[in-house]
Amino acid sequence: MCPIRPILGVINLRGAIVPVVDPRVRFALESAPFDSATVIIVVRVAGARGERIVGLVVDAVSDVYSFADENIQPPPEAVGSLDQMFVLGLAKLEDKLVIILDIERLVISSVLGDTKAA
Repeated sequence: MCPIRPILGVINLRGAIVPVVDPRVRFALESAPFDSATVIIVVRVAGARGERIVGLVVDAVSDVYSFADENIQPPPEAVGSLDQMFVLGLAKLEDKLVIILDIERLVISSVLGDTKAA
């Protein structure tokens, strides 16, 4: 059986052909309609064949945070509906709990269909 690949299509970003991935598919979440808040976040990740540029469709971006390594805790055994292999850790921010994803692993598994991505 062929694995489901969450690639929506490609975009031309300054002459580079960039695959666009929907993380909702990888996390088995219901699809959401695209609206004015929907954005594509462009990320650069290292892979076995070198660096890749990939776009991730997200519902919205509200804030960008930076966390020091010492403020990131390892994830618990169960992290809700998220596949734990994609979770690097958890960080506290005021009254919020932020899940920190392993974008490299998420992108490699989404683009290459490799669920054992390193």
